[in-house]
Amino acid sequence: MSISVSLLNSLPFFQGLDDSQKEEFCGAATLRSFKSGTQIGRAGEIHDAIAYVISGQLQCKELADDGRVVSLSVMGPGAWVGWLAIVDQGYVSEEILCLTTCQLMTFPTRQLKTLVQTNAVLLNRFLGLAATNIKAARAERMMLTLPNAFQRICFQISNLSGEFDPETLERISALPRQQELASAANTSRETVSRTLQLLIKAGVIHKTGHRVVVRRLDLLKRLAYDGPESLLPAETQPTKTPETIG
Repeated sequence: MSISVSLLNSLPFFQGLDDSQKEEFCGAATLRSFKSGTQIGRAGEIHDAIAYVISGQLQCKELADDGRVVSLSVMGPGAWVGWLAIVDQGYVSEEILCLTTCQLMTFPTRQLKTLVQTNAVLLNRFLGLAATNIKAARAERMMLTLPNAFQRICFQISNLSGEFDPETLERISALPRQQELASAANTSRETVSRTLQLLIKAGVIHKTGHRVVVRRLDLLKRLAYDGPESLLPAETQPTKTPETIG
C-alpha cells in the first residue's frame, strides 16, 4: 500500500521536509502490516529494505556469531528497523519479532540511502539516532559490570518495559525466553527463574504467559543498582559503616 503525504506529515521524523521531498519519500515507501508473532528480520541476512515503525511493538535480539543473545531491546512507534544498512550493507546480526500487530513503512535500502544523503534534515536525524544507539550500547556495557546476576536481570527487564496499559498505567512488555534473558544478562536460566519468582512475590512484576506487567518500575530500577537488599524493610537493611578519612 502506498503512503499519503498526510500520513507522512503526522510522523515526527519526517517533519521539516518541503513538498517535493515529501513526494519523493511517499513514492519510495510502502505501508505494510504484520501480525503479532511475525519475524521480519533474521540474523545473517542482508536487508534489502529499511522500515520505520508507525504503530505496534517489536522485540530486537542481537546475536553473537555463535548464536548467543547478547542484547535485547523493545522498539515502538518512531523506531527504525535495519537503518544501519544506510551506511553498512553487510550481514545483519539482529532478529526482529512483532510482539503486537505492527504497521511499518518500508523503503528499499538503496533508494532511502540516496534520499537521506541528499537531505540535510534527515541526515541530522539519523546522526541523532546513531547517538541514541551509542548511549544504549554504553548502558548495556554498564549493565554487564553490575556485581551480581540479580541486578543484571532487573536491568534487562526494566530496559524491556514497553507501553503503558491505559487502564492501570502499568508498563507492559513481552518477556523473552528465560534462556535468552539469561544469555543477555550473562547468567543461568535457573537464576533468571529464581529472580522472576522473587520479583513476582514482592509485587514488582506480574507475569501472565510471556507477558509481564511491571507494577513498580521505580523499584525495579533501584533493584538493578542496589541489589535485592532494596526489597528488605528499612529496619532490616544492612547498615553501611561510614568511611574514615585521614
